Amino acid sequence: MLIRGWFGALLLLAFPISTAFAQQTSLEDAEHALNDALGRHDKAAFEQLLTPDTVFFLPKKAHGPEEISNEWLPFLLATGATMMLTTEDTSQNSDLGFTSGTFAISGQTNNGFATIPAGQYSIVWRLTHGSWKIVSLNGASNGKVRLVPRAGVGAFRFGMTRDEVIAVPDCKPYSNVAQTSGIECPNYTFEGRKMNISFIFGSDRLRRIHLWFYEGESESEAREAATAVIDFLKRTAGGIVLPGHPGEEVTPTVVMQLLNSIDPAKMSSFQLNTPSITQPVVWFARMARYPPRGYFVFLFAEPRNDAAVAGR
Repeated sequence: MLIRGWFGALLLLAFPISTAFAQQTSLEDAEHALNDALGRHDKAAFEQLLTPDTVFFLPKKAHGPEEISNEWLPFLLATGATMMLTTEDTSQNSDLGFTSGTFAISGQTNNGFATIPAGQYSIVWRLTHGSWKIVSLNGASNGKVRLVPRAGVGAFRFGMTRDEVIAVPDCKPYSNVAQTSGIECPNYTFEGRKMNISFIFGSDRLRRIHLWFYEGESESEAREAATAVIDFLKRTAGGIVLPGHPGEEVTPTVVMQLLNSIDPAKMSSFQLNTPSITQPVVWFARMARYPPRGYFVFLFAEPRNDAAVAGR
C-alpha cells in the first residue's frame, strides 16, 4: 500500500489492578506484591511498596523511590531482565517485619534464555497505615549473571535476516513491501491489540520494527491509540519527550490538540521521543494526519547500536 510505504520508510490498555496498591495484611502478601511488581516490570507498583525514606543497598546505595527506581530500572522496563525473589525466612516484631532469601535474574544470555541464581537479599518492612512498606533492602550478588541485551520486539530480534523474520510464527501472512524493500504482516498482536507490523532492513538485517496502532478517520479511535502509545512509552522507556515543547507533559489531549491543529489539506506529522537511557531498544512514536486517510498513530523500535543488530 502506497501510504504504508511512505510512512514505513518513516490502547486504552486495561491494566490489572496491582496487588501492590492493595493493603498488605501479611509479610507474605507484601513479598508477593513485590515479586508481582518485578515480574510484570511495573514501576508504579514497585514504587508503591517504598516510602519516601526507603534505602536500598543493592546494587549500590540509593535513597527514596525515584533514586531506587533509577538503579533498578533494568528490572522495571518491559524489555529488561526479570528479578525474582525466593523468600526463605520471615519474622515479625510488632510493626516491623523481616524477610530474607535468595534472588535470581531471568534474561537472555549468550547460550539462550536462562534464569540464573544471582545472590542473597534481606528486607526490613514497616507496617504503615495497614500496609507493609520497605524500610531497607540489602544483599550481595554472586557476580555470576552475564546477560546480553534483549534487542527486539517479542520474538523478533534486531539482526534477523528476512528468512528468520518470516519464520516467526507469531504473525501470518507475511508479505513484501516494495516501497520500503521490507516485510509486513497484518495480524500481529501487541499489548493485547491486533495490528499491522512492518519490518525495515539494512544490509539484509532487521533494523526497525514499525507497529501500526491506528490509521483511519475517527478522532476518538485515534485518541484511544495515542493513549495506548503514551502509556506504553511511559511504562517501557521511562518517559516521553515532545520536540519543541520542553518540559511539557505529554498527554493524549496534548497530542490530539497538535494533530487537530495540522492543516488537513497537507500531510504533516510530529514525533514523540524517549529519554536517552542505556536499554538496548530505542522506542519512539509518530503521530500524523494525511488527507484523505485521516489519522495515523505509529510506534517504532530500533536497536540502540549496531552491536545489538550484529549480536542479536
